[in-house]
Amino acid sequence: MFDLLGRNIARYPRRFVVSWIVLILVGAGAALWGFGHGSLFDRMKSSHSMVPDSQSDVVLQRTTESAGTETAVVTVRGIDVEHATEQIAAFRSRLLALPDVTEVRDPINIDEQYRNAIEQNLQKAIDQAITANAGAIEAGVQQALAQAEPQISAAVERAVAEFSAQHPSAPTDEVARQARSQAQAEISAQARTNIENTIAQKARQSAEQQIAAQPNPSAQFQSPQGFVIAITRTVPHSIIQIEQAVTDFTINLQKISPSSDVHMFSTELMHNDMVRQVKTDLVRGETISLPVALLLMVIVFGGLLAAGLPLVGAMASIAIGLGALWAITYITNVETFILNVITIIALALSIDYGLLIVSRYREEITLQCEQRQMDLPTAARSPQCAEIIRQAIIQTVTHAGRTVSFSALTITFSIAGLLAMRAPMLKMIAAGGIIVTILAVTTAVTLVPAVIVLLGPHLVRPSWLARRPRFGRLVTKIGDAANDDGIFSRLAKWVHARPIRILLAVTGILVLMVVPARGLHMHSNVIEYISTQSDVGQAYTDMQSYRPFATPSASILTEDAAQLPAIQDYVSNYPGVDWVSSPQQLGDGACLIAVSLPANDQVGPEVTQLVNDVRSRFPTVYVGGAAALQLDFADSVTQGAPIALAIIIVSVLTLLFFMTGSIVVPLKALIINALSLFSGVGATLFLFQHGLFGLPQMENLETFVLATAIAFGFGLAMDYEVFLIARIKEFWDNGCDNDTAVEKGLQRSGRIITSAAAIIVAVYIGFVFGDMIPIKQIGVILAAIVVIDATLVRMLLVPATMTLLGRWNWWAPKPLRALYAKFKITH
Repeated sequence: MFDLLGRNIARYPRRFVVSWIVLILVGAGAALWGFGHGSLFDRMKSSHSMVPDSQSDVVLQRTTESAGTETAVVTVRGIDVEHATEQIAAFRSRLLALPDVTEVRDPINIDEQYRNAIEQNLQKAIDQAITANAGAIEAGVQQALAQAEPQISAAVERAVAEFSAQHPSAPTDEVARQARSQAQAEISAQARTNIENTIAQKARQSAEQQIAAQPNPSAQFQSPQGFVIAITRTVPHSIIQIEQAVTDFTINLQKISPSSDVHMFSTELMHNDMVRQVKTDLVRGETISLPVALLLMVIVFGGLLAAGLPLVGAMASIAIGLGALWAITYITNVETFILNVITIIALALSIDYGLLIVSRYREEITLQCEQRQMDLPTAARSPQCAEIIRQAIIQTVTHAGRTVSFSALTITFSIAGLLAMRAPMLKMIAAGGIIVTILAVTTAVTLVPAVIVLLGPHLVRPSWLARRPRFGRLVTKIGDAANDDGIFSRLAKWVHARPIRILLAVTGILVLMVVPARGLHMHSNVIEYISTQSDVGQAYTDMQSYRPFATPSASILTEDAAQLPAIQDYVSNYPGVDWVSSPQQLGDGACLIAVSLPANDQVGPEVTQLVNDVRSRFPTVYVGGAAALQLDFADSVTQGAPIALAIIIVSVLTLLFFMTGSIVVPLKALIINALSLFSGVGATLFLFQHGLFGLPQMENLETFVLATAIAFGFGLAMDYEVFLIARIKEFWDNGCDNDTAVEKGLQRSGRIITSAAAIIVAVYIGFVFGDMIPIKQIGVILAAIVVIDATLVRMLLVPATMTLLGRWNWWAPKPLRALYAKFKITH
């Protein structure tokens, strides 16, 4: 198959190149413009469900469904409310005029509402007291009338006397009746008023005492540093108009207080900030890593044209891969930071595979020239040049194409282990990783050879740089010289002379590197993906000073109202808890309680223990929050790990067996690669725990970083295993003894492994200069794995073990040897 592919590439190179150009244009167009449906950056969304159906996910979904709106929070520092009354009122009026804003809460209108509510509550309390004491009031009035009977009689007598004096002969009964009625009414009214005033005064005093126990809620919107304003809006609308209003509000505040500082936080802004950060980190990483990678490849290959070929494959893989991710956004959410992860892997694998293809081509072109007794400059001018290139390409694709394809197959299965995880984010990383792995190997096997054919003699004759004496000597020492004797073969001979000592020394070093990983605790907090220097990050930090907007340590959801008193009592008396919210009704009888535990790390052991204790004490409730999400995410990884590891182990053992015909080499590869992997994890954890080389000081690694690094790191380690073992097996099959095969195989592959590792480390380190902590961690951990694997493992440990095992390296039971003979992957 690869022989046929190589012949077609040699015969129709333009067809292959044009086909790839079309795919690149389509992929780049989809990613950057989206053909009128939004670019990839526009369509990326944060997953609402980190671990479907977990407790933290249930809480998140129920609170999201019940809200139906989003609250944006504006934080103000450097000015108090009293000096910004007019500006706040104008800002509120402008916001309420927007169609998507349903409510604005600020310290001023909250205070007004509070005072109005107090007056209403006081009047209500007085009315209720008077109504409740109606009988007592009436009895008091009657008693007052009885006590005032002498006064009433006196009033009647005076009225009758006055009437009689004016009308001597007229009857006085009616006058006496009216006088008595009037006197009784006056006394009743006065008595009723006095009694009601006494009752009202007592009711007001009692109500005021109760109100005093409840502080003014506007105080929670203020702090010594400033104040906050909460804006409730309907989610589907854009926040751009609100941002403009905030900008104008900031300008107005700075006119009266130049030191005032305004920031805004919302989930939409957080997502937009993460997208911006991904773009920035991506550009920054590639700006740093690609020039360094190109420089190293120029040194390896001795010329700019040859050095650029792996990068051509990398850019093609990235462009088409981003287009594929754009298409996936129509099926599911694509997390923002996945873009950086996929880009890192695409660059690494494309450079790996491209280096091997170009290196093998240089080797084959040299061999073709030697067979015709020509040197490279003579061959470049010869009429046979086209045939020499054709034969070299066929052999390159046949041998190196098979090797990189096999390597890609093992990496694909390693990454596919993540598909066994419950977390959609890990599944998406796996899908993206599989896509770019396939693209990387396909570009390396088809596009790079086709470009080589089109470049023709330009890649046959030595470049201008290679003809410079000093640079030429450097290329000869470091580059891909096609000979069986050199620094790596001498290294193999040195290892052959002392295999046991080297085995013990290298194993000891690797085990020592694993030691820091003993105390590893998986860590996951989405908020840490936000840059603290961004506007959104500063707003989030400021929000933590205001109780209504501070992120709770845990959110407890119960569907049984009878449990509420017990839950509230338990968490209120839990050690360290300083605040428990009033129950929030979510509908269908469900209630939510927020709990605050002021720990330095809100996903650390204190909060995690609180989550575990509540879940154990109340098995029927749902506990959410950052620490709960971390627990659920870690549990999902732990639950999926056995299946993922089984996929990796079975696939790698099977594939390596069909490549080597041995069961010893695959088993040894699994053990050594696992040791290399965990050494890289331990070394990375040590670097971050001590903040070395300018890295942020952190106690643990992100959970998804660890899962991703294990899958991709194992794949990269297996990548170098395949490169080395394939060449050793090739010499073994050609009749060399075990030690000679190791020496020649290490000599032919050692240069490319070391060069690829150096270039890939440069690529990874470039992404460490970004601001997103998870991307920093992925870059460092993969770089550590590559460095350890390409030096201690491939150069020393593998030759030492192969020396000790000798012919047993290639042993397999007779039935399996027959199976290998029938289905073997290599010659």
